[in-house]
Amino acid sequence: MIKNIDTENRELILWDFVPLSDYQLPASPVAEAAQKGITFFTRLFRNKDPKPLSPIKSHCELQLISGHRLECLSPSPDWQSASRMLGERLSEWMKQRHSDPPILVLVAPPFSGIRTILSTLTSQKKWKSVIPPTPEMILADDDTWFPATGQSQKPWVFPCLEKSFLRHVSGLSVVRKFLYRAYSGDLGPGIICCDSWAWKYLSHVWRGYSPVSLTLQAFDILRLTRVFDKQNGPETQIPVTFRNSNDGHPIFEAAASSDADKLLISDFLQRLAVHSRGHLEIALTVWRSGLSEESGRLIEEKKSSERDDVLCQTIWMSDWDQIRHPEVPSDAGRDEAFVIHTLLIHNGLPIEWMKALVPLHASHVLEIVSKLQEAEIVKVVDGVCRILPAGYPSARKFVQANGLLTDDF
Repeated sequence: MIKNIDTENRELILWDFVPLSDYQLPASPVAEAAQKGITFFTRLFRNKDPKPLSPIKSHCELQLISGHRLECLSPSPDWQSASRMLGERLSEWMKQRHSDPPILVLVAPPFSGIRTILSTLTSQKKWKSVIPPTPEMILADDDTWFPATGQSQKPWVFPCLEKSFLRHVSGLSVVRKFLYRAYSGDLGPGIICCDSWAWKYLSHVWRGYSPVSLTLQAFDILRLTRVFDKQNGPETQIPVTFRNSNDGHPIFEAAASSDADKLLISDFLQRLAVHSRGHLEIALTVWRSGLSEESGRLIEEKKSSERDDVLCQTIWMSDWDQIRHPEVPSDAGRDEAFVIHTLLIHNGLPIEWMKALVPLHASHVLEIVSKLQEAEIVKVVDGVCRILPAGYPSARKFVQANGLLTDDF
């Protein structure tokens, strides 16, 4: 089995691939305080200045940031660095694969970034990527897409196990056959990536051997701070300070220390970590949607530091309650829950196949999709319907409230 990294050292790792049993959701503020003790507790719930009757910066003074400037201020994650960390973890497994079953599974919560990381690593290593079957092939029990057996020392990679089955009376046979042959070693060494919702579903329909499984540790307050605190003003190379537009308080201090007790604990980051469930792409979507700057000019201020002559640029973050968080429509019911659940289990589906798989009239499925689009829960691109990052938290809560199977992440 893959060796576990020491718990204390693991806290220092941004991209931490852990066994499923070691996965931890971001703790709520109260739970976080209980874990860290009185010092952390007093910092978390310290007496703050009361919120002003009016915001420090009003909406008319600020403009939302978009395009190239937004990418500079909030760049995409460092997938190259993440892929290196994944490569190190997989190298441990590769060394031990002769004694362990030759398959490793990466369980990917929605919008966690795992699939992008694996794709980056696959390209770097020149591993063979297995193309998933079409829905027609699945229903025909066609196994010609299986990776070819051979003596290659390189593993094959199947990046989307959720695309190898359909929740249909005839849609599970081929995935059962694939898992049996893969786990038995018949297909040689392989790495399977599977969406967490599909993995939960398949665990109920597949009773065979479970291989070594890893996932990416959730991005808690400390990890999110490290991600967001890497920005510098692109035009002037002036460091950036992020402040709450409502009260003027900084969102976080410099994250030079790995000790959360030495950080300024922001209500915004607390809520963002819990809201996103530690899934980085969801957190980034919300973060970017709230960034703004003063209209028409670059604002600079003296940085509170040992050097008074150091300037920093102020970027304003909307108060949490001022950011729009898409919600499933209040009149939605079980029918909408079935549609959302189907999309989550299959990580998106073509509209035509949704009409065939959801036990509702085709026209009703289209009505529900239209309603969810208007609410910004889903998006249809090239005929394929997917849950949006900003809509995922509400979609997950709604499915769970309706008693349907949910993932563990």
